[in-house]
Amino acid sequence: MSRPVHLMYLPTPAPAIRAFLERRLPPGWRLLALEREDQAERLRMLGEADALISGGRIMTQAELDAAPRLRVVQHQGVGYHDRIPVAGLKARGIRIAICPAGTAESVAELTLFLMLGTLRRFVLADRLLCQGRFENHALRGDARLLHGRVVGLVGLGRIARQVMEVLRPFGVSGLYTAPRSRLPAEEEARLGFRYAPLDRLLAESDVVSLHVPATAGTERLIDAAAIARMKPGAVLINTARGAVVDEAALVAALRSGHLSAAGLDVYETEPTPPGNPLLGMPNVVHTPHIGSGARDTVELKLAWCVANIERFFRDGTLAEEVER
Repeated sequence: MSRPVHLMYLPTPAPAIRAFLERRLPPGWRLLALEREDQAERLRMLGEADALISGGRIMTQAELDAAPRLRVVQHQGVGYHDRIPVAGLKARGIRIAICPAGTAESVAELTLFLMLGTLRRFVLADRLLCQGRFENHALRGDARLLHGRVVGLVGLGRIARQVMEVLRPFGVSGLYTAPRSRLPAEEEARLGFRYAPLDRLLAESDVVSLHVPATAGTERLIDAAAIARMKPGAVLINTARGAVVDEAALVAALRSGHLSAAGLDVYETEPTPPGNPLLGMPNVVHTPHIGSGARDTVELKLAWCVANIERFFRDGTLAEEVER
């Protein structure tokens, strides 16, 4: 290029993220990043951007149209279909890559937290105790162990496989389902998970955890009919995408007692509105889409993203390229 590469970070970054990116930039490169949320300024910056790091914020087609110089989009995570305008990027020949670094470990840890939090009622226990209600006998009668439960994983990507790894010490029985892949028999034996069709997985699992991308094929995969097939008293965990679950059906199942609890990191609408009935339920553990959001993970990801973009401008190649 005849001028320095202008690298834009699409979301408005926290000061620590901005400082980290500035330290990681190759010599002569320029960082484009908002200091405060300002869409007009974002569109102006996009007009200068040669490369883009797409974080948790959704990039719109209008924003893509404002970026005539753009040559590469590096998504900060792995689930990209609902975060960037893929068709528009492909039509312009803009290259797309994902970043697997750190995601599996971070999301798997949060998945485990949500499993334990729902089964052991940790959040409710904290809330009651802070209200001065030392209700240990009631909570003891309501809480359940993860040990000995049947855990069903819907999906078989990097995250689902890491969840299998972190569950190994907990003595669970595992089922998994995936549309196009199976684990080798020796890997199933090592991890303690075996393949099952979705209907059987839903019917037999005490805990169902979702690990699929948001696509046309997975939209509302867990709808009222799927929830009705789940084991009475089961727990649903979603650290994938909110679109995979029909929230109205989930609310109804939690209210009726058909499902005993849910652990949610993602929602149909994000940010989820304050009036969402799920937010007021004592049998739901919530986190605000922070599955891969630990500081350690964010820094690892940003360093990986910058290095991959630098590779692209050096020799035209990308690690983890998709949709070409």
